[in-house]
Amino acid sequence: MHRLPFRAAAFDHVVTNAVLEHVANPFRAVAEVSRVLRPGGVFAGSAAFLEPYHDRSRFHLAPDGLLHVLRSAGLAVRGIWPQEGWLVFDSLAEMPGPVSAPTRWVLRRLAAFERRLRRRRLHPRATAEGRRWLAARTPAELDAERLHVAGQIDFVAEKP
Repeated sequence: MHRLPFRAAAFDHVVTNAVLEHVANPFRAVAEVSRVLRPGGVFAGSAAFLEPYHDRSRFHLAPDGLLHVLRSAGLAVRGIWPQEGWLVFDSLAEMPGPVSAPTRWVLRRLAAFERRLRRRRLHPRATAEGRRWLAARTPAELDAERLHVAGQIDFVAEKP
């Protein structure tokens, strides 16, 4: 991905799925994607965030880090959201690694509990923000919360 064998402005759409955490330099890789996109072209994909280390992963990008990488390549970010059903507890329970079977069992239960809490629009952190614990959240607020505990982040960006 650091030196794509295509002419500039060759594509309308580039898709990656869980690739950016494996490249040696995500800034260079996304700059290459931007180079081969036509103006108005779309770059869509996903990147690991709170997934455990896997298959020589190097750069697990936090939401702000992913935004920085995309914008540094001159792309306009159209959307960024947590991958549905793949929060940190899910990824820790399912990804390969040195996690015992009993620990995976506990992580799966924590993931289910987390989903139930968020489905009901509850989150204990709200009390620290001065809001009532049982206060309803808008869909945007829920996505913002889930983004901070996502195993993987999905995105859509456009070349101006």
